[in-house]
Amino acid sequence: MLNQLRSAAASPPGRLPALAADTVAEDDVEGVRAIAVSDQRTIYLVNMFIANTVEFLNSFAALCDDKLALLHRNIVKLDLSLALLEAKLHSIDENNNALGHSTSQKDSDLQ
Repeated sequence: MLNQLRSAAASPPGRLPALAADTVAEDDVEGVRAIAVSDQRTIYLVNMFIANTVEFLNSFAALCDDKLALLHRNIVKLDLSLALLEAKLHSIDENNNALGHSTSQKDSDLQ
């Protein structure tokens, strides 16, 4: 649809054939036709603006979704790494306690 609108924009708006200006009624008809062409051109330009804006917003939304998905994956990786590190630290504490070593600052100050 956007391509059809662009191809229509490339062609100049149609000229109305010159009418004989014998009477005032014919001048009115020509004026009405000129206004109708002008209105069609305005509607076309508004439609082009809307189509271009929608196309931009859709591409921007897709780009934002991609970046947010990447950020989410990175946060999940960090969360898993943190959980793994906490598990390793917890296992070290359990090993030290099982061997009779104290892990707290107060216990080490007392010895």
